[in-house]
Amino acid sequence: MNKLAYHLFKIKKSVHVVLPNKTKHYFTSLNVKSKTDEQDAKVLSQFGVERNHFVWNPPHPIYLELRNLKRCRHQLQTQKTSLSNIKHSKEESYSAQSFVLKSNKLLIKSIDKQIASCKKEIEHLVNSGAKLKEKANNILSMKGVGLLTVAIIVAENMGFEQFHNIKQLVSYVGFDIVQRESGTSIKGKLRISKKGNKHIRNALYSPALVACRYNENLKNTYLEIIKRKPSKMFGAIATQRKLLILVYTLWNKNESSQDDYKSKVAPTKAEATRDNS
Repeated sequence: MNKLAYHLFKIKKSVHVVLPNKTKHYFTSLNVKSKTDEQDAKVLSQFGVERNHFVWNPPHPIYLELRNLKRCRHQLQTQKTSLSNIKHSKEESYSAQSFVLKSNKLLIKSIDKQIASCKKEIEHLVNSGAKLKEKANNILSMKGVGLLTVAIIVAENMGFEQFHNIKQLVSYVGFDIVQRESGTSIKGKLRISKKGNKHIRNALYSPALVACRYNENLKNTYLEIIKRKPSKMFGAIATQRKLLILVYTLWNKNESSQDDYKSKVAPTKAEATRDNS
């Protein structure tokens, strides 16, 4: 599909890329039960004519390279975790062979080297682009946010090029709020959809909790929500969402973070009273 999209763009055709779940829901709405190539082509053509779609443009090559490196590191990390679990189980098992233990250790050591090399490649790529480096440094000015977090966020949404507003970004990541309610008998709890990019959601968890310690705005959001909710996870999710919006804002405005921004532009009531007196 990617090759087709790039080919059509190369020959100057208008390209629209749509998520598979949207076409699936469209098929369902028409009560289409048959599954043939001819039927699929007919319904997809109808879908293309009836609905308005954003025109797709290929992302900048540097973002595509960054995503490939980031996902490669994630795959290596997953393999390391799996091998570490195997190593632990073998060490705790009865009469484990030394060859098996040694083999696992060598594999883990080799993957560690690949992870380190992949991280260096990510750092080199970020520093190789003047625009990317400048914007990344602005985001890195926030305490709690590291280079790998920035790389994941920027790479997974291709430099925010396909987003026109915060609502689209929040929905893409899966932080949009959904509610199940019908009449007076069914009142479901509010929750996030999680129908979005899990890589960004996972990457934001730890940085959001750390950023709460230094950013008063994030900290107040977290404390306010956990007072009203039974689980602290609600506060963590709200903080992740707010951190994502802050990253998006810094990226678009090309500004560095100011943790005490609110206190600078809006004095407290006590300060205002003291100044007036």
